[in-house]
Amino acid sequence: MNIVKCVYILFLSLTIAGCSQEPYSAAKPVSPSKSQPSSHEEKKKEINLPGSCSFSIPDAFSFRERDSNYIEFYNQDGIPSIFVTTYNIKDYSPGWIALLPDTVAAAIQFRVEQEELEEEKTRGLKEYGLNSEIIKWNTPYPLPHLKQPSFGIDYVRHDKSNVMGKHQEGRAYCINIQILNGQLLYTINMKHISTPDTPVDANIPEQYSDIIQSIRIVPGDAPEQNIDPFDDAPAATSASPVRDPSWTTVSIPNICEYQIPPTMELQAGIYREIMNQLHTQVLQILDSGKRVVAQQKGLNSMDKDARSRYARVIVDFQPDSYGFAQVLRNPLIRDRDVITDIDTEMKSVITQEAAQSTAAGMPVEITSWDGTQVVSVSGIDCLKTTYSRSVKGAPAVSVSSYKIPVNNQILSVTISYRENEASIWSNDFSNIINTFNFSQK
Repeated sequence: MNIVKCVYILFLSLTIAGCSQEPYSAAKPVSPSKSQPSSHEEKKKEINLPGSCSFSIPDAFSFRERDSNYIEFYNQDGIPSIFVTTYNIKDYSPGWIALLPDTVAAAIQFRVEQEELEEEKTRGLKEYGLNSEIIKWNTPYPLPHLKQPSFGIDYVRHDKSNVMGKHQEGRAYCINIQILNGQLLYTINMKHISTPDTPVDANIPEQYSDIIQSIRIVPGDAPEQNIDPFDDAPAATSASPVRDPSWTTVSIPNICEYQIPPTMELQAGIYREIMNQLHTQVLQILDSGKRVVAQQKGLNSMDKDARSRYARVIVDFQPDSYGFAQVLRNPLIRDRDVITDIDTEMKSVITQEAAQSTAAGMPVEITSWDGTQVVSVSGIDCLKTTYSRSVKGAPAVSVSSYKIPVNNQILSVTISYRENEASIWSNDFSNIINTFNFSQK
């Protein structure tokens, strides 16, 4: 296999994922009566959060720590079902907190804020081609077994999409919970996906109620977290800065460590859920669980100014199945003709991706192409491809994409921002790639 063909196959395998299965076909319908086996009979595992908050989930659930303050849980069918975020109230302080100790007023405000968040989610999903609407809201309620201020609310979503001629439809039975614990705010979002004809007043499976009842907050020092992410999907965690005191250091164990500026945050919460649904239901790209996304600060809380901008640092990693490291070690890799051929193949792959997205209802246009070159990142040779693209006619986005061989894996680093916002991002973003340190074995 010649070097150009090898590189082409490698990039194709890394950038174009297989089609997802219909997400609702395997989901277990919600039962209007409590006919499912009690989750009390299941083996449980305990999850500890910062601030001495803990809860138990069935052993059948798997989970992944996306960063130090955000965890996703997958039910026994492998469907993302529970999303837990820990905020410091100086970063995110909902309006209902200011109304305490007036519980009634706080409950009313809690519902207003949850409706606003979900309406924003509905608009975001619709923008990306997924028709979703809330067909039922229930009354907000406190968690009576907790002494700390807390509220939950139940609601039902009905989702529809037509992607490449394939109709998908289902109902999501959801619970949003917020718990105040001193300077920390826990948000717990649960959803159970069922068939589109399930009664709107059906009960969510009992195991979710059991999880809520298991929530405990113990006064005193916070215990160490006992979260062990999958061995084949290392977690992304925020650590103490090691290069710039004002920047946040992101660590992916056994892969790399890098920094993002104070203007960025790791994607989490409802916004990440929107993006997950976009990838799996609209673009039909399977989430490998090995993507770490940083975005403009404030987007997780749907800040208006943040929503008007666009900036991303996306880090993804996959096994080096096609010997990419060997390809880059080949002396011919720096030959001008070889680089030209690789650049041609790279442009073809990215153009195909744009066509796939356009066919799924999200038009992408490659507006300029600056080419591919071999560069060194922290002493490691890699390929850097630079181009501009526009999605749905929006202002053009400048993209720098790096493919880096690390420990028999390929690290894909994509750094992008809108060209008309270059004065905000360009200086910091040109330095991000220089903060990478790799855990070479």
